[in-house]
Amino acid sequence: MAKNEQVKKLEKLATPLYCIEVYFVPTTADISAIEQKMRRLQKNKYPFVSWLLVESTTDSDTAVRLPCRTGKRGKPPMRIYGEKINLHLHIVAIGKNRKQSANSFADELICFINKRKGKPMAKKRYLSGTAFINYCCKQTDSFRSGGEFFRKCYKYLDRNYDNNSFDKDEFNKIACAIFDEV
Repeated sequence: MAKNEQVKKLEKLATPLYCIEVYFVPTTADISAIEQKMRRLQKNKYPFVSWLLVESTTDSDTAVRLPCRTGKRGKPPMRIYGEKINLHLHIVAIGKNRKQSANSFADELICFINKRKGKPMAKKRYLSGTAFINYCCKQTDSFRSGGEFFRKCYKYLDRNYDNNSFDKDEFNKIACAIFDEV
């Protein structure tokens, strides 16, 4: 394969991302219920779907990761500074079988959230690149994940990772390696 073909292949993920937008301030019980539902869906129905649940209380425009000095030995932990806002969630689903599994996973999760709240409080959006994951991790207080894709990308999602953004080339290589096996 020529180098130009490899570069073109890495610019876009091999499979689409679905962002699930939640329009309410979640409680701890809501977050736990959503996480458990995603784990059950992945285990029982959609084993090839990877998901990411990000909790954030920081505005994305002002969010910056800086080391927090503790006075102890070792690498200092990273802390996110910025304007604090209400707790909100970012949910990402990415699937192995070219739209079908991630799309169905997102639909079932939206039905669960809407049923739990008694009215429409969530919707999905299709994304084709990795920029949204970087956006989520830049402002995260904590994240929960499941699936092969996010397990292999943990180094780039970790709060204590030095950079404010992950190495997109490495991230895309992992994505292409996993999802080209379809």
